[in-house]
Amino acid sequence: MSVAPTELLMHKSANGASEGGAEITALVVSGVKNNIFAQVDDASRIAGGQQIRKWFLYNNAAADSLTMPSVYLSSPPINCTDVIGLGTAGSDDSDYTQGNMTAFTDPAFVAAGSSGSDVRTLHITGLDGAQSPAEEDLVLNGSAEVLSTKSWTVVYGVAVSAVDPTRVVAVREGSAGTVRGTIAATKKCCWLWLTPLSKGGGLRLPDLVAQTSYAFWEIVAWSANVSGVHPNNSTLAVEEN
Repeated sequence: MSVAPTELLMHKSANGASEGGAEITALVVSGVKNNIFAQVDDASRIAGGQQIRKWFLYNNAAADSLTMPSVYLSSPPINCTDVIGLGTAGSDDSDYTQGNMTAFTDPAFVAAGSSGSDVRTLHITGLDGAQSPAEEDLVLNGSAEVLSTKSWTVVYGVAVSAVDPTRVVAVREGSAGTVRGTIAATKKCCWLWLTPLSKGGGLRLPDLVAQTSYAFWEIVAWSANVSGVHPNNSTLAVEEN
């Protein structure tokens, strides 16, 4: 049985009207304009700027999973750029600059290592070698490189099981390959920013189990003196695969 549209909800974070990230709240984003992105006043339009939000896609069904959802922009905002990244559901994911990942150039294993003694679990989310939504957990082995068992065409994001006050985790494209992302000390995750404009090109994710959520960061930005700025005209779509 499929998840009904009324059971799929978009929730604000505790800092939903600011640049911070936090836990999911009971506040549901409605279809009313400016409910998540504010209207840009003339002074802000002239100066140029951006709005940053963290929000949650929540499956409110009693039992049914949302099958491999694809999240994309069915209508991009007017005269703005719009990027989306996969965060984590927690108050320790509070820094949008952790969206520091770059895309893999070819299918490759994920190679990860830490800056010191470290046995945390690293959770990978993305598209595997068959370009299907997938997840995998790796256990870090300090500075020694550990490799995923899956080959990845796209890595949407990686997250550690707990923050560490000093350790930095590097995520590479293949063994001894290019660093594609970094989880800084005191941080929980890093992710890839995308502008997905179709279902096929969307963030295609593993099943969203009933009564759970995916967390997303989103940034809309505009250049100085651009006319007709409407970040609140952005429309998100979610479809099952």
